[in-house]
Amino acid sequence: MARRSGEGSVTRPEIWVSVTCTDRAASLRALAMDLAAQAAQVDAAVTLLINDNSVQAGERATNRRLGEALRAAALAVMIEDAPQPGASIAASRRRQQAQVRDRLAATRARPAFVWMLDDDVRLSHLHWTNAWIEDRPLHCHLAFLLALAHEHSALDVLIGEVCGDAPIPVLGSIVSRLSDLAASLGAMFRAHPDAPWRPPADALARLAERDAYYDLSTDRPLRAWQREILWLPRGGPLTTSQALDQMLADVEHVPRGAAFSRPILAQPERFAELVDRPLRGANAVFFDVDRCMQHEYPSVAIAGIETRRSDMIGTGLLASAGAAVRGSGFCVLHRRPRDVPWPGSDALAASLVADTLGAWLARRLDPHGEEDDRCGWRFLATRLARLHAAAGALVEICARLHGQVREAPAWVPSLDAVREVADWALASFPGARDGTLPRELVEVVIATASRDDLVAAARPVGGRAA
Repeated sequence: MARRSGEGSVTRPEIWVSVTCTDRAASLRALAMDLAAQAAQVDAAVTLLINDNSVQAGERATNRRLGEALRAAALAVMIEDAPQPGASIAASRRRQQAQVRDRLAATRARPAFVWMLDDDVRLSHLHWTNAWIEDRPLHCHLAFLLALAHEHSALDVLIGEVCGDAPIPVLGSIVSRLSDLAASLGAMFRAHPDAPWRPPADALARLAERDAYYDLSTDRPLRAWQREILWLPRGGPLTTSQALDQMLADVEHVPRGAAFSRPILAQPERFAELVDRPLRGANAVFFDVDRCMQHEYPSVAIAGIETRRSDMIGTGLLASAGAAVRGSGFCVLHRRPRDVPWPGSDALAASLVADTLGAWLARRLDPHGEEDDRCGWRFLATRLARLHAAAGALVEICARLHGQVREAPAWVPSLDAVREVADWALASFPGARDGTLPRELVEVVIATASRDDLVAAARPVGGRAA
């Protein structure tokens, strides 16, 4: 394993943070400000490497201005335009990798670590305290990582987690959120508006269940929407009417993938607890920069749609090649932009195909996969059955919501947002109008997954992903 910078030395640590930004300049700015503040806390030389994948010229211009402002604040910035703006996650990760490689060649520096982050995260934590949810940092992330590197000198890669919004496609969170909305409205309507709003004692236990945030999980025996979670207050104690106002202000963001009723909460006791076989997402720390260069990002383009899960697949391959890859509850706050349009049915269908086939591909390439399902057919059958059930459940849930809008107590404010989100969900979720998945969607998933050449195409060839 390559020697890390700073070993046996008291020199100022050097840290590289790599980010792809895709038309989310405001989010990138917030993350950059967090990094600048933490760099000052630990007295580290932090370089922010930005791959600008933005399609909109205005967003690219805003990112350029941010780069200038950060340099003035003594945070080193290297920003480059992506060769093909709007490229997939896999292509963006490869471009980030190239930026790190170029900087290594230009400076011959060996950073303490390279931290790959998504542009819509913050260096904060969403956590439960005193019967409500709070958003504040529980530690300095950079200081934690520097200490971890010192304590675990053999660790090559740390795969962290996120709290806040779930790191899944929007389609995987709609049904349970609307089910929770209907359950919460019912409970609030039965309560006095000035009574304290206290969610049931089992709300936190339900939130902590495996994949509680993911409607389409095939590893969760009980469907997520069958375990409703009432609204969890934010920021302090609330009355029922205040909790309703807070919930209604957030419901319009359900189509954008907001956590809504099911935020992922930080667990400080797990921050330093190292575990095997983590699933990579928006938070990866490479303590050995050579492992960053060796990481593959396998994906396949299908009818113009590139499969997701390349991060997860590549990390598994890296670990199977001998890298010391561990995970922990070390997390950043994932907050999707709240100022973007709601996605339409075409966007949701494309996301569904990309994610389902990406998950299937991950199982095909997983060296530790189940022997009795090496082709992933059982996974596909379970996923399609879960989608079919979600479409049917959504029809019933939206009918329930429309009834609640009509029958709300006099003290309840306008529920127009509830009706609009329910109508959007019915119009946009694949198969919801008909109560079954579109035949052509099922066919493209099954037909594509049956092609063995896709697996071969995704395998690393000559040290690079196809």
